[in-house]
Amino acid sequence: HAFFFQAFDNCLCTIDVHCPIPSFLLFWFFFVQPGHHLAQFGPYFFNGMFGVLAAHRQEMGPAGSLVFQEPVFGKGSVLDHLLTVYADRFCENDPHCLPTGKLLPVEGTPFDFRTEKAIGRDIKADDVQLRNGGGYDHCYVLSGLKAAVLTAPGTGIRMQVFTDLPGMQLYSGNFLTTRKGHGGQVFGYRDAVALETQLFPNGMNCYGFPSPVLRAGRHLESETIYAFDCV
Repeated sequence: HAFFFQAFDNCLCTIDVHCPIPSFLLFWFFFVQPGHHLAQFGPYFFNGMFGVLAAHRQEMGPAGSLVFQEPVFGKGSVLDHLLTVYADRFCENDPHCLPTGKLLPVEGTPFDFRTEKAIGRDIKADDVQLRNGGGYDHCYVLSGLKAAVLTAPGTGIRMQVFTDLPGMQLYSGNFLTTRKGHGGQVFGYRDAVALETQLFPNGMNCYGFPSPVLRAGRHLESETIYAFDCV
């Protein structure tokens, strides 16, 4: 797939960011080609890692979010893309799309992606959680290190997601407006999907959620891998 190589460049990026709240953030992101010792995750993959050292008590919500479009996953709507999410539960959202602290089972709901299905198959179902998010905009409670698998039928490209974080937000592009992306490609409503590895949103206000508080002198690290191949 020649377009696959055109979509990605070999890159290694390290960024030091000093925030208004005294802390130190180190982030690096690189693309690995075949033959690399980390290629066990797939022929090609992105590896995103970060570390935070807090000088004072603060809230820290690590999240990894990549949105892929043509030439990676094809043109147009993502509703035909096939998705598997390795999670038995997801976070209930209120009418403002903010987690309430309650975890709901996916079984018997439009949110059940434990068996591969098209993103758009149930997205128009009469479900209060879909109405609250305008579609999928919910955090899944992951069952293990493997979070999800996304496949584009039009290109045959498959993306697998691995993470050490407990949650992953599935966002089906419900609020995207028409804009230009890479190479001038125009995309809009539901023309992209995001799989955002993260802590559970609204953790400061939800008892039982993993705490987003990073206390002075404590160090936080996390890693997410997006692995690609063709099927």
